[in-house]
Amino acid sequence: MSLSKGDITKYIAVFTAAIGFVGILGWIFDIDGFKTIFPSMIPMKFNTVLSFFLLGISLFFHTNDKFNIIIKIVFAFVSLIGFLTLVEYIYAVDLGIDEFFCKDIKNPIATSNPGRMSPATAFSLLMIGTVLLFIRNKKMHLYVQIILFLAFLMAFHGLSNFIFGYGFYRSTDAFSKIALITAITLITLSIGIFYSPYLEYIKYSFEQKLVFGFSVVLSSVFILFYVYSKSNTDFVNSRKLIIHTQEVIGQSYEILSKIEDVELGKRGYVITGDTLFLEPFVKSKKQILNHLTNLKLLTKDNPLQQMRFNTLEKLVNQELLFLKKVIELRSNQGFEEAKKAVATARGKILMDSIKSTIVDIRNEEQVLLNKRRQKNQDSIDSANSIIYFFQIMIVLFLVALFFVALTTFKTRQKSQDILDKSNQRFTKIFNYSPVAMVITSIEEGQFMYVNDLYCETTGYSREELINKKVVDINMISVDERRKIHEKLKEKGGKEKGGKEKDIELKIRRADGKIIEVFFSMQILEIDGKMCYVYGLVDITERKKIEEKLKEVNKELDSFTYSVSHDLRAPLRAISGYAKILNEDYSSVIDAEGRRVVNVISNNAKKMGQLIDDLLAFSRLGRQSIVSVRIDMTSIIQSIKEDLLLFSNHNNIHITIQELINPTGDSNMIKVVMTNLLSNAIKYSSKKDEILIEIGSYRKEKNIVYYIKDNGAGFDMQYYDKLFGVFQRLHSTTEFEGTGVGLAIVQRIIKKHGGKVWAESKPDVGSTFYFSLPKL
Repeated sequence: MSLSKGDITKYIAVFTAAIGFVGILGWIFDIDGFKTIFPSMIPMKFNTVLSFFLLGISLFFHTNDKFNIIIKIVFAFVSLIGFLTLVEYIYAVDLGIDEFFCKDIKNPIATSNPGRMSPATAFSLLMIGTVLLFIRNKKMHLYVQIILFLAFLMAFHGLSNFIFGYGFYRSTDAFSKIALITAITLITLSIGIFYSPYLEYIKYSFEQKLVFGFSVVLSSVFILFYVYSKSNTDFVNSRKLIIHTQEVIGQSYEILSKIEDVELGKRGYVITGDTLFLEPFVKSKKQILNHLTNLKLLTKDNPLQQMRFNTLEKLVNQELLFLKKVIELRSNQGFEEAKKAVATARGKILMDSIKSTIVDIRNEEQVLLNKRRQKNQDSIDSANSIIYFFQIMIVLFLVALFFVALTTFKTRQKSQDILDKSNQRFTKIFNYSPVAMVITSIEEGQFMYVNDLYCETTGYSREELINKKVVDINMISVDERRKIHEKLKEKGGKEKGGKEKDIELKIRRADGKIIEVFFSMQILEIDGKMCYVYGLVDITERKKIEEKLKEVNKELDSFTYSVSHDLRAPLRAISGYAKILNEDYSSVIDAEGRRVVNVISNNAKKMGQLIDDLLAFSRLGRQSIVSVRIDMTSIIQSIKEDLLLFSNHNNIHITIQELINPTGDSNMIKVVMTNLLSNAIKYSSKKDEILIEIGSYRKEKNIVYYIKDNGAGFDMQYYDKLFGVFQRLHSTTEFEGTGVGLAIVQRIIKKHGGKVWAESKPDVGSTFYFSLPKL
């Protein structure tokens, strides 16, 4: 079962609403397991779970127009919560929204203020709420996608806390302190919005996707190199500072050690008087001075340490002078004088002060050493975090590119297979088409494709035509080519999709024989080229048959006219003699004889009417159309007056709607309307009230006229006989007529390029329609 975009969005909406609902229950009933996954982790705040619940419900119904206003209010509310929370962080204020709905626990984990969601959560909710507010605005979709990506990235940043154990940057740890379930829900919600049916994406080609993907990968690689290089530089600089600190500590140790050596040498000499004990004094004294010089240089960047150094230097010099004085007393005045000098405890005081100052220097440097080591570790951690992140990004993008490439290759292979099959079908259809077909390029004017029937029709082989210019194959004369160009201009020139059907042309075959064809043409784009697609149907034999048919029709019309004309003389004689018998010999002839004479007279009249109709029908074949602008309303009014004057029915209502004036032969159209209107009256004559409606309307390129009555109607299953000569759907005993009227109507309308049709129901009425071209 495949899921639509809308289904994915709805499932994620349900998931988000469920997380929010469970979280709300957790806060209301103080259930820690409903607020977070593990008790030691950061719990979701009440404003967060409330936002999730509202977003989930609204996202589920966001395609329903009935709730559009309510849903927009909810999205705006969530955006406002995120915005106000960020304002609280930026301006260090408490707007009272954090615990407005629910009080937080005492001493909450990793929370700057009770009840306050993290800045990362607030930022993501602001972005998501904004996205959903504008998701129906297609013009904003590019910005919507960018904002949605930022929300996703911030949530992913928070999730990285739990993947790597630290944020991407130490300076932005506050933007990572969101609950694990919050980060997962925000990421899932972003994906759900991504699949919203309303969101439309700019479509990129495979090449563009490939370039973008590799650009991201290369950019990530460059960032990795930069981060690695910077991290290495920071590490080296940090190591130098650490070594520098260690050297300061080392020099302070050396100074203390050498002073102790000097003190020890002094004591040995004072006690024994042996000059051998003075060698460490002399040697260490020089080393102490060197160490002091080094220490001064090492601490010159630290004013506080320089102050301590100055104190140390003064104390050391005083200690050395005191030791020198004691040694001189022992050497010049003896042990007792030296003992008295030592007994003053000045040496001990100076020594304690020196040790105290060195300890202060060492403690300061130890603090600096710890800070520098921590900073060094922080730099390594941050660099590792960025490196890990971009490594994952590179892997994800490479995997995505792989699947894009795989999907594209499969799609292209499938498309290629479809194209190959389509080409095979095209080739078969093209070659086996019952119409001679040829495709030529518009720009080069060369033959591109020809089918077998075209070769057969024209007498040329494919080799003689393909890639040859049309003008070089002298198949169409200049006059015929001009006819095609004029038709093209009428139909819009060389625009794609322009076409012309059934132009009759004469073309020259390869053997020189002239044949007549129906020519049709379509302008299409094939293989990136604008082309003419021609179709030819050989109508040479058909034209010959049509000529013969015209001759036969002329003979038939002539025969019909002659027969009709020749029948008039004997018919007049029959009618005349019947009248004489009826008038002059009525007293001699009995009743049966008079009835027979009346039958002869009536049938003679019917025969005369039939001959008149046949003559009228015959004349239509020879009569040409004289086109003028016809005042249709005037014609109808004239016919209406004549018919009402001679009608025996006293309750006839004819409604004439607004009629469109056509162009045609006025006399012929009057015959059409007379026949249709007289039929309407005749076939409605058995109704107590005759209702007839006449109107017109435009339909595409035609004007349609209709005559509607409430007469006897007819069964539509006999419709095919309706417009035939001598065809009647009612007997003469029901309604008089010869069966020629509707045939005349059809012939006139066809001569005008229109058509005639009817709709009817027995005992309900009929509606007759005919159309005329709108010129």
